Parts: sequence; structure tokens; C-alpha cells
Amino acid sequence: MHEPDETLVAQTEKRIHIACATDDNFAPYAATMLLSALQKHPGQIAVHYLCPPEFSEINKTKISGMVKEYSSNILFHPIPDADVASLPPMRGIYRTVWYRVFLPDLLPETNRVLYLDADTFVAGSLDEIWQTDLEGKPLAAVANIIDPQFQSEQQQRCELPADAIYFNSGVLLMDLDLMRREGTMEQVLSYTRAHGERFIWGDQDALNAVLATNYLQLHPKFNSQCSLFFWSASHALYSSDVVREAMLEPQILHFEGGAGDHVRPWHYMCDHPFRHEYRKILRQTPWHRIELKDRNLKNMLRKYLPLPVYKFLRALKNRVY
Repeated sequence: MHEPDETLVAQTEKRIHIACATDDNFAPYAATMLLSALQKHPGQIAVHYLCPPEFSEINKTKISGMVKEYSSNILFHPIPDADVASLPPMRGIYRTVWYRVFLPDLLPETNRVLYLDADTFVAGSLDEIWQTDLEGKPLAAVANIIDPQFQSEQQQRCELPADAIYFNSGVLLMDLDLMRREGTMEQVLSYTRAHGERFIWGDQDALNAVLATNYLQLHPKFNSQCSLFFWSASHALYSSDVVREAMLEPQILHFEGGAGDHVRPWHYMCDHPFRHEYRKILRQTPWHRIELKDRNLKNMLRKYLPLPVYKFLRALKNRVY
């Protein structure tokens, strides 16, 4: 494993430790997530960036410069390919999804860390979640919002008890000390190597298989998933007041990909209600010139023409004479 700079570790002992994991392709969006946190907590953030060995030096320089502008620290932790070679990929996604399971060993001098997926966005203060009492649990997380018809499938896939609530791994407050003492991540890796062939959501399935009955459930405002905004059936998990708070006053937004590109704010067709806030921060990163994905004539017509007119034009184009 990569050995961290002990001087920097000492400087960050009293800061909010944030970890994320990406390859070069997702660097602009990880930077947006980090900047959203840095702007709300200048001088208070310690970033742990987990990346593949070939992660671009140019991207490291860009991200480091941005972090230092806010009087914060960053450490890059390259993860050897050999460490993840035996772990199953998630639907073709790069194995960076597994990097978070190495955090207890990667950060031996750190007591706790807030792991944030690169497709999250800090919309409010992190103080409340960072100061959460874990009540003797190894981690805290928010329930994963999923179609009820898949609940039994999830239970079977991860061998969960009937009363277990499957959580989303995009936002994790982790007690690294406790995980080291209990060998939590060794259990996760061991279970994965034995049963990983049936996983659909990679590390998330593995973490749930080991911890679904041993984690602190958080308010959904700390992982306000797209399903809350686009799928009314998801509201069955929570009271109307809880849903309203998670939607109107989210602390951490999660633009998870399972709901489709229309919820990802770096896509042109996104209609998420917080897309403008996200894009404002994206334009302040070193990737401020990046184009929104799928911004083309076809999608511009889809977006701005009334639906009947768009359908008529499509039919006219496809008409066979």
C-alpha cells in the first residue's frame, strides 16, 4: 500500500477527512464534489484521493492546486492493480469502486473518514454528519432507495436477514479505528472472494452482506438520492416530512447513475432540480471549459421544442417514401 506523508497527516488531525476514488475519466466531477465541500469548509478539509497507479500527473496538479487555494490538504493514494485484481468489476465500471474498502489500512493515523462518491455534491454544512455519534457501529449510511420488487432479490443476493435495510455506499461515515480492530474490511474482502460472482453493485453488495445489520442509519438528507426526486414510490421508506427535508434542504446530493443520465448534471439533458447549483461549481473547477455530455442538435431539439412538434419532426425524418 501507498505510505502517506506523515507530516501532512499530522497537519490534518483536526480536520474533516474526506475520501473519494476515481480514475482520470471522472476527475472533473470528483473535483466538483471536492470544491463544493471546500467552499463550505475552507481550511477545514483533508482530502484523501484514491486513484489507480496511472492517474494523470496533470490531474493531480489541477486538483492539488484547487484544494490548496482553500487552505486545505490533499494526499493521493494510488491503489496497486494487484490489490483489486481478484475483485469483481461492477457492470464494466473501473475497479475504483473497490478502493474505499482499503481505507482502514490506507489511513492508519486517521480515526474516522467521510467517504463521498465522485457523483455526490455537498449542498450544506458537513458538520452535522461529521460529528455524528456512530454508537459503536463501524459506519453510518443512508438506506438505498430501490424499487420494492427488487427487495427480495437484494436480500437473497447478499444473504441478508428479512429485517435488514440495504444501504447505499455513496456516502459513508466510517469509524476506521473500530474497523481495524474488528477486521471489518478483511471480512468484506473475504466474503467478496467467496461470493462476488453474484454481486450486481460491487462493493455496495459486499459491504451490505457484512454490515447490513451493523450500521447506523442516517437521515436521507445526507445522501439525497435521485430516486427521491424522480420516483414517488421511494417515499414509502420515509415520512413525508423526512422526504421533504431531504429534497428541499439536502446536505449531500447524490446523482447516482442507476436513475439514468437525465439526473446527472454534467449531462445536457439533465433535469435534476439542483443541476444549476452543480454546474455553477463545476465551472469554478480547473475543468471550467468542459462541455456538457450529449449536447448536440438532436438533444437541443428534444429539450426546447414542444413534445408533439419534436415527435412530428422525428416521424417526418423517418418516413419512408
